[in-house]
Amino acid sequence: MKNSEKLLILVAEKETALPAELGAKSGIAPSNVVVYLKRLSKEGYVERVKRGEYRTTQKGKDKAKILQIESTQENHEQKNEEVTKEVNLEDINFILKLKQMYGKKKLLKILENIKKVIE
Repeated sequence: MKNSEKLLILVAEKETALPAELGAKSGIAPSNVVVYLKRLSKEGYVERVKRGEYRTTQKGKDKAKILQIESTQENHEQKNEEVTKEVNLEDINFILKLKQMYGKKKLLKILENIKKVIE
């Protein structure tokens, strides 16, 4: 997620936001936060309310919701990939242990029988 997108979501979560607090929450330097906010303002996503204070426009609120949904979907996909990798490694380790226990030939015979049962 881009820094400007992170900031848009943070501003949308509050009534108004200051660059310093946005910087603290996002880990982005306040001077850079101001640059991003000006860009978001030009794009119509946020507006300056008072000196140094910003809020989201309706367009910004809508965009922030979309970004949050996309971010949630990406996080779920990443977690699913991690779980799949873990399961695959566990399966491989299990099969290697079986190979040690039964030997290669017997293990292949067992796996063939399992395959028949599954099909």
